[in-house]
Amino acid sequence: MKSIDGLRGRKGLTWLTTTDHKTIGTLYLVTSFVFFIISRASWQRTARRGEELRAQYETRYRRLRQRLLGWVLLGCALAFGTVLVALSAG
Repeated sequence: MKSIDGLRGRKGLTWLTTTDHKTIGTLYLVTSFVFFIISRASWQRTARRGEELRAQYETRYRRLRQRLLGWVLLGCALAFGTVLVALSAG
């Protein structure tokens, strides 16, 4: 296994072993910008999925509301019919 001193001479790995504060700052800015772009794409995907789920939810809620209204109307009609039968028999 090579030591850190052995890696300092390689051209491709100088960014890994640097102690120059300007280079470290530049690397930090580049890394933070890359992560910003990645996180932005992730948030956009999440927002699009939220819109899709909202549309699905609204469709299901509308169907549920229609079914519930139908059952309430049926219950009212049955109750009214029962009252009419009871009054006519009495």
